[in-house]
Amino acid sequence: MKAEEIIKRMSTPLCAPAIPPCAHRFNRREHLFITYETDWDVLRQVVPEPLELLERPLVRFEVMRMPDTTGYGSYSECGQAIPVSYQGEQGEYLHLMVLDGFGPMAGGREAHAYPKKPGFPKLFVDGETLVGTCEVGESRQRIATATMTYKYWPMDIQQARAQDWLPHLHAEAPAQL
Repeated sequence: MKAEEIIKRMSTPLCAPAIPPCAHRFNRREHLFITYETDWDVLRQVVPEPLELLERPLVRFEVMRMPDTTGYGSYSECGQAIPVSYQGEQGEYLHLMVLDGFGPMAGGREAHAYPKKPGFPKLFVDGETLVGTCEVGESRQRIATATMTYKYWPMDIQQARAQDWLPHLHAEAPAQL
C-alpha cells in the first residue's frame, strides 16, 4: 500500500476499516425528541468550561432510528443534548450518545469526537404510541423511556419553530413535520 493511500484512510485495520471510506447519507431517519427541564446544579457539573449554559436548564433526549445509512447499514441511536453558548454563539453540547452499531459508534468517536458508547436504543410504534428507549450494559438496564402519541395530526411549522429550544439552528426546516 502506498503512503498516499494510507493517509486517506480514517481508521485501522487498513484493509478492513471500522469506518467505511465513503460519504455517509442517512436515508429515512426517524426521530423522537423530548425536551425537559432539569436541575441547574446537575448541568453545571456535566457541561465543561468554557461552554456556558443558556437561560433555562434544558436537556433534549433524542432517539433516532437510521434504517438506511450509506456505509453503516441500519442502526439506532439515542442521547442527550444540552443548549449552550460559546463566546456568544449558541449551539449544543452533546453529553451522551448510545448506539447499537459498532461502525457508526467508531466513526462518531474516532473521526468526529462524539461521546458515543455501546447500548441498546430503540424507536418503535406500539399501537398509537411512539416509544423511544435506551438500555445499557450486559444486563440491559433501562436508563430512559420517552413516549408520545403517534401521528394524530401535523403540527403547524411556525408553532413548531416558536417552541424550538434553539430556533436559529432550524430556520431552514422543511415546511412539514
